[in-house]
Order: sequence, then structure tokens, then C-alpha cells
Amino acid sequence: MKLTKASGIGLIMLSFLLNFIGILMLGNVTLLVVGNASFVAGVLIVMGPDNLYRFCFQKKKIPFIVIHFAGIVLILKGHPFLGVLCELLAICVLFATMIPSVLKFLFSIPVIGPLIKFALRPQIRLYRLITSIFKKKKKKI
Repeated sequence: MKLTKASGIGLIMLSFLLNFIGILMLGNVTLLVVGNASFVAGVLIVMGPDNLYRFCFQKKKIPFIVIHFAGIVLILKGHPFLGVLCELLAICVLFATMIPSVLKFLFSIPVIGPLIKFALRPQIRLYRLITSIFKKKKKKI
């Protein structure tokens, strides 16, 4: 892995940590803003400017990009919990295709993997059920 990608992943992990601590501190706006800035910078470094541009400006993803930045604005205006909810919704929808590979990576970590697998067992079953329903409904043309 290149050093730039590793630093981008480090920024993304730092953003999750800062957002988590910001939420625990009852919506500390400073931590949430720094976490958001490091998330955006980390995604930019990992994906690269060209791939990020192509990723963000797909027609079906533009509304969720707007929701994510609206969440950042809500945090800056003093509504941290509503802003974090908007951001979480947008991130879950935008990066939904990457969730299975991230889970496989987390499950492969020696000590943490089994703990995460045990904690997420009901959610994994629900995710598999929902994806199987949507795969059946797709019509082939």
C-alpha cells in the first residue's frame, strides 16, 4: 500500500475517532468539524481527485453529497445531532457498495474480528436478507 493511501486511511480513522468522541461529549462542535474535515481529506487522498469527482457527480449520488454537506453546515450552525444524523445517512448510502469488503477486512483482524462478528451478527443477517430481496427484484433486460 502506498504511503499516501495509508495516510488517507489514517485520516479517515482519525475522523471516526474524533466524531465518536465529539458525540460522546454531547455534540462538541469543534471535534465534529475537525472529524468531518479529516474525513473529507482522507477520502480525497484515498480515492484521488479524478476518481472522487467521478464518484461524487453521478446523478444518483448528488442528493446524498448535498445531504452530507448539509449535515456539516448544520453542525457549524449549532445543531450537532441533526447534522451527524444527516452525515451518517449520506455516508451509509454513498459507501453502501463498500460495506461488504470493509466487513471482510474487519473480520479478518485476529483478536478484534471475532468480537465484531459476534456483536454484528443480527445486523449481518438483516443485511443479507435485505440484499437478497433486492437481488431477486431486479429484472434482466
